Amino acid sequence: MDDVKDFDLWLRLRTARRQSIAYALTDEHLTVLMCNQAMNEWATGGVDDLVGQHLPDVFYELVGIEDFLYHLAINHGDTFAIPRIYRSTSDGQGRYFDLQIEPLAEFGTTLLVLAMDVTEQALMEQRLRQRRNELLLLQAQLSKANEQLTYLLHHFVPQEVARKLVSDPHLLRPGGEQREATVLFADARDFTSMAESLPPDQVLDTLNAHFEVIADAIRKYDGTLIEYVGDMVMAAFNVPDDQPGHALLGAQAALDIQRGLARFADECLGSNMPVLHFGVGLNTGPVIAGYQGTRHLYKFATLGDTTNVAFHICSRAAGGQVLISQHSMERLGRRAHVTPLGTIHLKRRRALLPIYELLGLEDAGTR
Repeated sequence: MDDVKDFDLWLRLRTARRQSIAYALTDEHLTVLMCNQAMNEWATGGVDDLVGQHLPDVFYELVGIEDFLYHLAINHGDTFAIPRIYRSTSDGQGRYFDLQIEPLAEFGTTLLVLAMDVTEQALMEQRLRQRRNELLLLQAQLSKANEQLTYLLHHFVPQEVARKLVSDPHLLRPGGEQREATVLFADARDFTSMAESLPPDQVLDTLNAHFEVIADAIRKYDGTLIEYVGDMVMAAFNVPDDQPGHALLGAQAALDIQRGLARFADECLGSNMPVLHFGVGLNTGPVIAGYQGTRHLYKFATLGDTTNVAFHICSRAAGGQVLISQHSMERLGRRAHVTPLGTIHLKRRRALLPIYELLGLEDAGTR
């Protein structure tokens, strides 16, 4: 017992500044030789005095590892610990402690059992985990909202413009910049009569199917889809990004639109899908490219006489035909195979406008 008394003095000195630590001393068979009152409070089963008790009987967390602890005492192995053990309390709050068992070589085959109250730390960790989980949930919700916003932005705003909006930290403002562009219009022919004979949902499906072909051709040549207006598609090249060969890209897209629509018409043979024919018009010149509208609603637009002329040229094109202006023809040069169609008069314009039917392009390359 002298060893026990010596141990008691040593332990009191060791824990004098750590009053929250409960301790017990056991032999290699885990029989409690001594303990302080704090250790009794952590025991399960309402034991008032642990001395003489078999430790796993009052600390159920040790059941099943008795042999391991025996060898720990005999062989003086490394410290063994079980963190964050929970004990219920009468107030319903509960308490937590860390259980640590270490061999004491200086006292033979005895084991020192320490129980350290970590209730405040455990509760803090719980609150931090809860806050972290809440933040992760919020992050997931924000990520989902951002994905939805990006999806909407890229489908309701021209993709090139959407990309710039996402990367630009500045708020959207109305206004724009003047630059040269090639503007393209593709407009359905005899659409009104077809719409009168079909239910609205089939009209919409028919338009969307044809728009898909037109949009693919425009995107193939890096054009910017500006908007869909009824049965008409508007696109521009050299807007908003620089494209030095924008007239050629626009002409390639215009021809590819007609080729794609012809293939689509062949695919529709024998189906219930009505076939639409589109006239395409192309013009090159200065535009104002930017955001049009008020603080309530903006849209990206390319405005100016160039756009107006492209629209009117398109209105003169028959189904399957591509018409281009003098300005576009000059930018294309000798590589354009065209048929002059004379001049046309546009409303409220004094000068006559030469137009050409674009039949093909020489050495333009393919994609």
